[in-house]
Amino acid sequence: MMRKILLIIALFFVLIAISNNVDAKINVEITSVKNAILPLENENAVFSLDIENLDSTDTFSFIPSDLNWEWNYEAIEISSGNMKNINVELTPPKNALPGKQTLNLKVYSLTDPSIEEIKPIIVDIVEENKIIETELIYNPSGLIPGRRNLLKIDITNNVDSSFENLVIKTNSSLLKLESILDLEERGNYTLQFSPEIGEETLKEDYYINILALYNDKIIHSESKKIEIGSITDIKEVKEDTSGFLLRGTKINRKNNGNDNSEEVYVKEFTIFEKLFTKTAPEPSTIKNDKGSYVYTWYFTISPGEDFSIEIKTNYLPLLIFIVILILIIFSFTYFRGNLTLRKKVLTVRKDESIVEAKVLIVLKNRGKRKVSNIRLADRLPRVMNKPDSYGSLHPISIKKDYKGIMLIWNIKDIDPGEEKVISYRTKTHKEVYGRLRFFPTMVKYKSREKVIIKRSNSVLVSSKN
Repeated sequence: MMRKILLIIALFFVLIAISNNVDAKINVEITSVKNAILPLENENAVFSLDIENLDSTDTFSFIPSDLNWEWNYEAIEISSGNMKNINVELTPPKNALPGKQTLNLKVYSLTDPSIEEIKPIIVDIVEENKIIETELIYNPSGLIPGRRNLLKIDITNNVDSSFENLVIKTNSSLLKLESILDLEERGNYTLQFSPEIGEETLKEDYYINILALYNDKIIHSESKKIEIGSITDIKEVKEDTSGFLLRGTKINRKNNGNDNSEEVYVKEFTIFEKLFTKTAPEPSTIKNDKGSYVYTWYFTISPGEDFSIEIKTNYLPLLIFIVILILIIFSFTYFRGNLTLRKKVLTVRKDESIVEAKVLIVLKNRGKRKVSNIRLADRLPRVMNKPDSYGSLHPISIKKDYKGIMLIWNIKDIDPGEEKVISYRTKTHKEVYGRLRFFPTMVKYKSREKVIIKRSNSVLVSSKN
């Protein structure tokens, strides 16, 4: 019984195999030759198509499922039991979106449309500038001017197509590089260069354009930023000058590097020096530090530029001031004469009223020469009577008018350093309450043939303490 069952099953599979061989009229195999479509003119995908005719001699053709695509139509005659190979070329429509797309390719008989076979194919429409990727690799501190630098360009193929004799070049005023390479499908390649950067190149960001050319067509164009490293080279020249009562310093700093340089200069002065010091330009800050003054300049020097600070300490104005002061003192001493005059008044009060006054007039020769023929005049307030007593010197004249009493003394001479005191007493002719002013005393004499008149101080007395 078991043997019969096994025999029936085996017979069933044999019948199925025979049935399949009867239905299959053709056998189709398709492989990709170039499934990536680059964003270039007249680009297409290419597939290798093998058609095996399992029936009688027939003519075959093929058609894509999307009729917006263009293809290389052909009629292929294949005799019974034979196989033929043909390249199928597919061109996408102009409005095709980038990315991978699946098409069905139908292979069919031109004499019997029922004989057909459909095979799926995948095409990759590559977006512009996505065929390859490039990356610049160099020192993180930047390319250093004045020497050779290692610069790498890393190239990655993003498509399933290889590129023979691919040209990579850079286009910029900073770098002009070029190389030829073969890039495999989905492959990677690293180019190495050793460009020399000019010494005068400034530190800033530069941009270079990296181009990839295949069959004289640009398949990649990308702008990349590249940095230049910093070189610090500051030269300082200090020039000191000196002269009569003059001291100066000039500091000049020049930036021979390729980057901006932040600079600082500090100078300390005493308070006396500060009074006679001028600077150009003015310092950024001035600070008082324990009696000294600290001047600080902050400044930035661009590449190729310089910055100067001038400091001048000039004591000539001080000398001029001293000379002028001496001249003023001399002139004052010369023209004022040699005599000094001072007046003092002592009062006697009764019941808070001034009733009597004693007047002291001090005349002194402060010069080095004798002064002769001196006339001294003193006027009393109108409330005062004529003096009733005098000291050693008596007036030669006593006059009374509406202003009061005028006393006049003639002094023959007074030696250098000698002091003469004139004094007298006088009483009021009525009670005086409050304040009473005694007029300045006047002296008149000749000095070096010049008539000199001087006045003493006035004196204000009060009936109250």
